[in-house]
Amino acid sequence: SALMVGGCSGSQSLREMASNPGLKVDWLPNQPGAELPRIIASARLFVMPSFYEGHPKALLEAMSCGAACLGTDVPGIREDICHQENGWLCGTEPESLAAAVRGLLDDSLLREEVGRRARRYIVEKYSLDRVSALELELLADLAGNRV
Repeated sequence: SALMVGGCSGSQSLREMASNPGLKVDWLPNQPGAELPRIIASARLFVMPSFYEGHPKALLEAMSCGAACLGTDVPGIREDICHQENGWLCGTEPESLAAAVRGLLDDSLLREEVGRRARRYIVEKYSLDRVSALELELLADLAGNRV
């Protein structure tokens, strides 16, 4: 079964599509931030099937939880998922997405390895020390440019 957490502008149409008798989808409303790591960790696969993402915080959160992540090969997602390394990319077509979901669900060892690499990637790229250092560099550059 699938679990959908939170809402979006397309929630109603998603619910209508998921009403197919062959699908089992559980719906949770928006959850407190403290609950999300537990929910994500209980999933076998995190899927972000977007056409475009700016800075996909939900994807980064899932990667930080060590979840195996599948995303569509679109701007915003492809910047953080390196296909077959720290996640999986697929096309935006339903057939491509379905094949990728099936493939990852069928391979628990691959999901575990991809999840470990995802966690390591987030710790290295988005650690507080690294982000703070980059911000300090930016502030120093801005201050230097104004003089």
